[in-house]
Amino acid sequence: MKKCVLSIVLLFLVVQFFAAEKYALLITGQAADHGDPIGSWALANPGRKRHQEFWYDLAMLFNMLLRQGYEEENIYVLYGEGFDYDPPGITMPAIYLHPLNGQITDYPADREHLETVLSGLARGNQELGIPQLNDDDFLFIWTFDHGGHEGEGSSVVNLCLMDNEVIWNWEFADMLRQINSQKKVVWMQQCFSCGLIDDIEALH
Repeated sequence: MKKCVLSIVLLFLVVQFFAAEKYALLITGQAADHGDPIGSWALANPGRKRHQEFWYDLAMLFNMLLRQGYEEENIYVLYGEGFDYDPPGITMPAIYLHPLNGQITDYPADREHLETVLSGLARGNQELGIPQLNDDDFLFIWTFDHGGHEGEGSSVVNLCLMDNEVIWNWEFADMLRQINSQKKVVWMQQCFSCGLIDDIEALH
């Protein structure tokens, strides 16, 4: 009887392990050499090309995830205006390019597409090929662009997207709350991102 129970438990653990899928959502709401320079990182760092770090960090992380066993179709990339950074006359190192000369970026980093991807992960979207996540799955979310806040000392903060759109802390948390996954890891690099901790720390 003990052997039977042990076998069932082991079978359950094996099924759970192999059923789990790893997903990633990379969000960069500014683009290299694009966007309004007023108040931007570029003005605080004269002499350096505007926003290049936004693409370099995004592309490098995309390639790192592939090397860590993520399937490309499970990585959703929202960057700038929806196109990879391709500066004329510059040959970038391979770490900043798609490994098979494809397109890293899936969608523009605007409110419409962020809501579409997050709602797809929550409920599934067959038309776009976005699966509904379940409690076996793992979701990694990374953001890097500008961030803002409502006022000095305020805990009301936002994630900046393209076209002057923003996602407020409670909105972002509500979107994540709809996604049913075993664990969500959120790594945010925009200014004032610590203001989102209280909203998202308990969401698995």
